[in-house]
Amino acid sequence: NRWAVHHAEEALGSDPESMEALRLWVTRLSRARAAEAQAAYLAMLERDPDYYTALSSLMSATQRHRPEEALEYARWIVHIMPWSSVGYLHLGQAYERLGEPEAAALAYRDGLEVASESGHRAGWLRGLRNRISTSVLANGGEACFASLSGPLQASLDALENGTSTIIPVRRA
Repeated sequence: NRWAVHHAEEALGSDPESMEALRLWVTRLSRARAAEAQAAYLAMLERDPDYYTALSSLMSATQRHRPEEALEYARWIVHIMPWSSVGYLHLGQAYERLGEPEAAALAYRDGLEVASESGHRAGWLRGLRNRISTSVLANGGEACFASLSGPLQASLDALENGTSTIIPVRRA
């Protein structure tokens, strides 16, 4: 890892504008250098405001202590990648952190629709159920789980029971 950081730093020294060198450098930094990593991701966004890796990393880094900032990154991810269910997962997580279970449930429902359109419905449901049953409940997110009503809750229940998960979901 030190070798990769060293070579990335050399590459940045010779070409400070290299997004690839910056990406390599930031992904190899230790957790102890988190502030440097965040600064590097912000520099990436200055060069390319739609750079998913930077947006996702900043969303993850800010969600615990700066949830409003994390929400803005998540919204931007959904804006630039509306076809990706991962963006909706980020959005739901951000709303959970802000204590907005209904908004989180809507983001998850939209993510389920996108996942259904791309043929990944069952996997997305499994991931959502796992997320809800572990980290969300550990963070007092029972209300979020309870608010997953209608087609989404029915789909989660059907998947858990081994019955059909073909239940249409419509965006509000």
